[in-house]
Amino acid sequence: MEKNLRKIAGATLMAASLLTLPAMAKNYESLLDLSTPTNERYQISLDNMQIAADAYKTDDFIMIKLRDIAENGGIKLLWNPETETVGVESGANKLEIKPGEKNYKLNKEKGIFYGKTEIKEGRTYVSPEFFELIGIVSVIDGDDVKLIRKSSLPENAAVIKSISKDEITVEDCERGEVRLVLSKDTKLSDADGKKLSASDLYIGAIVEVDYSDAMTFSLPPVNVPVSIRLLNVELVNQLELEGNIEEISENYMILKDVENYQRLLLNMNEETKISHITGNKRIYRKDDLEVGMKVKAIVSYAFTRSIPAQTYAYEIIICE
Repeated sequence: MEKNLRKIAGATLMAASLLTLPAMAKNYESLLDLSTPTNERYQISLDNMQIAADAYKTDDFIMIKLRDIAENGGIKLLWNPETETVGVESGANKLEIKPGEKNYKLNKEKGIFYGKTEIKEGRTYVSPEFFELIGIVSVIDGDDVKLIRKSSLPENAAVIKSISKDEITVEDCERGEVRLVLSKDTKLSDADGKKLSASDLYIGAIVEVDYSDAMTFSLPPVNVPVSIRLLNVELVNQLELEGNIEEISENYMILKDVENYQRLLLNMNEETKISHITGNKRIYRKDDLEVGMKVKAIVSYAFTRSIPAQTYAYEIIICE
C-alpha cells in the first residue's frame, strides 16, 4: 500500500512539473540544464574533440542542442525575454536570432539564415550552419558533424566540405566557401611535398590552396587551383577562462564568477602549470594560489554535466 502511494505521489509530481514547462520555456536559457544527451546516432566533434551533444534530424537538417556545444566550446549563451531571441557570443562576434525564424543579427549587421533553429522541450536546437556565422566551419559527412574553429587553423588554410568528381568545395579561412575544379595540371601533395591523387583527399581535411588568377564572381566563386596541399594541423582543444578562486584543495580548485559557468571545478595534478601573467621566470607552486585571487585558466574543452561543471586545468595564470 505504502509503495503504491509513493508511486502515485511521484507520478503526480512529475505531471505537475510537466505542466510548468511552457512557462519555464519563456526563460529557458537561464534554467539549469541537467538533461542527458539522447543522441546515439550522430558523432559530433569540436576541433577534433568528441562532444556528447544531443542531436536529431528533421526536414533534412541535423539539429544540435546549442547549449551542449556552447558549454564545451566556451561560447556564451544569451537570452532576451523581451524579443524572445537566443544569442551567442564568441570572440568578437555576437549573434542573435529568434528560434524558428530566418532573420538574424550578427554584431550590427542583419542577414538571412538558411539553416534551421527551433525550440524542443524548452531547449534551443540549431543546424550546423548556425556556427558558421560565428567563425566555426561545419562539415557534415554522413552521420559525422565536424565543427572546426577558424581561429584554430592557419590563416591560409581551408577545410574540405564536399567532394565530387573533379570538384571540391572548401571553406577558406579568408575567402569563405569556394568551389575548386580540379584539372590535369592541378598539383596535389601532402605537407612534405609528396605527390598525392584526388582519392587521397577527404571531407574534413585541412588544406592549403594555391588559387589561379581566374576566380568567378558567382556564389560561391569557382576556381581552377594551381595546387592543393594537404596540411598536418594539430587542432588545439583548449580554452581560456577567467575567474576568482573560491576554494583550493590538493587535487582541485573551484573558480567563481566564471563567464558562462558562474562556478567551475578545475581538476589539477603535478602536470598543471602555474605561472604569472607578467611572464616572469619565477617558479610558481600551488601554495602561491590564494582564495579570492583572480586567475586565468587554460582548460580542456571536455566538461562534465555535474554541479559545478568540472574540467581539467592545463595551466593556471595568476593575474595579480
